[in-house]
Amino acid sequence: MKLQRRTFRVFWDVHAWAGVISALLLYLMFFAAAFALFHPELNDWAEPRSNAAAHEPPSLQPLLVQLVREQRARAPTHIGFWRHDSALMADLRGSEGERQFRYASDRKQLEPLRSNLGSFLYELHYLGPIPYGIYLAGLAAMAMCLALVTGVLIHLKDLVRQWFQFRPRCATRTWASDMHKLLGIFGLPFQLFYAWSGAVLCLAYVAVQPAFTATVFRGDQTAALATRGYTEAPAPTGKHSSRLVDLDALLVRARALLPGLEPEYVALENPFDEASVVQIYGTQSQFTFGNAALTLRASDGQLLHASSFASASALQRFEAWFYGLHYAEFGGYGVKWVYALLALATCAVIGTGNLVWLERRDRARAQLGNRVLSRLTVGVVSGVPLAVATLFVANRSLPAALLNRTTVEQAVFWIALAVALLCPFLVRSDRRVAGRQLALAGALFALALFVDLLTRQPLLADAVQRGVASALLLLAALCLAAGIRLLRPSSRAAPRSPECDARTLASAGE
Repeated sequence: MKLQRRTFRVFWDVHAWAGVISALLLYLMFFAAAFALFHPELNDWAEPRSNAAAHEPPSLQPLLVQLVREQRARAPTHIGFWRHDSALMADLRGSEGERQFRYASDRKQLEPLRSNLGSFLYELHYLGPIPYGIYLAGLAAMAMCLALVTGVLIHLKDLVRQWFQFRPRCATRTWASDMHKLLGIFGLPFQLFYAWSGAVLCLAYVAVQPAFTATVFRGDQTAALATRGYTEAPAPTGKHSSRLVDLDALLVRARALLPGLEPEYVALENPFDEASVVQIYGTQSQFTFGNAALTLRASDGQLLHASSFASASALQRFEAWFYGLHYAEFGGYGVKWVYALLALATCAVIGTGNLVWLERRDRARAQLGNRVLSRLTVGVVSGVPLAVATLFVANRSLPAALLNRTTVEQAVFWIALAVALLCPFLVRSDRRVAGRQLALAGALFALALFVDLLTRQPLLADAVQRGVASALLLLAALCLAAGIRLLRPSSRAAPRSPECDARTLASAGE
């Protein structure tokens, strides 16, 4: 299908402007998303400890007793336990805010969390650390949907030819355009789904759903949650209860009520109130995306609410598939690695898209606005990997006993990103700045791996460490290769050859 000239021009302008406006935020989101897929493993790896994770998850009851004994003065209103494979984390909310803990298998007890590297990168993928960032992320995802649809329409007539076309020896505009379209076509289903699902998660559940609850359910939050298979914890009665619930016994009861249940999150609400309840969330292995939730009364284990995939409504089943696909809750680590590589490929699509737009619109960067955009693009494309690499090095290098270690790690990230964004405005050559920053990022990823191997005893002791080591090695190789490629002398002029002929490029709509 070939579009009329005017229609083509309108779609091209919409595609270009939607992409350029949202590109820098989307680049940060997709780069962080590659790490967000493994955030529980990264939290495990990032802890400054030498022992490997426990082979079997520990019992919860001794850990609950420990938290109550040590943290009772904080008047906790919520105590939760997260299980992921052999790792276990706990969170406590009380009069002094929220605290997080991690199970130390060598001491067989919970210890205050000293690094949340994985959680920070997870939140960064929807711009959580930025004020109102989730709304910005939702708008950027909507702009990406628009850019993808219009991009498919304007390239539809040449889709098959451009699928496998890459001319790295041609001028910047040509090889960047080829890479943009090649990776864009291969990653199109992934990008479309994540643009749509990201917009839904960032905007619908924080903006549309409250309005939906206020109108359809007349403000009844309990009824709105019930349609999705969830329930709110009962309000505290104010009557004190000194009896401590037996979490392990309730987990046994939950598994009996829902066969095949694999608990992932166990929360004790209002632990010292007569209305205390235990909420259990997990999956049922016999179903694909078989999410399940139970609410049990803490005093006697009475079932108050249950939701499973077998009894789920159409809406609940849709949400189970929606979340399962977005968070890669299927196929194991193989699928997560594919998702991560597609996320990095999407970063390349975004960066080359801005480059093509600038090369086509203002090759000499004569206009101030285009010079600023060019420098911001260089700063983000090369600065985000550099900041993340610096974060990993800081995690491996900072003293384990450092107070506010998490705050220091995140401060190092933001400072590194700020410096990387500033550098393109201080050096005239965008290409040289991008090359140097990407090469430095590769070197820092390699340094983080080297320090990790030196400080772990024994080396590569568990699957988590081996996985993170492989990822650091891959990122180091990719960043170094890109940096070295950009630091090589290059001319903007296209060579005189058939594959780079200007008339050929013009006829292809580039």
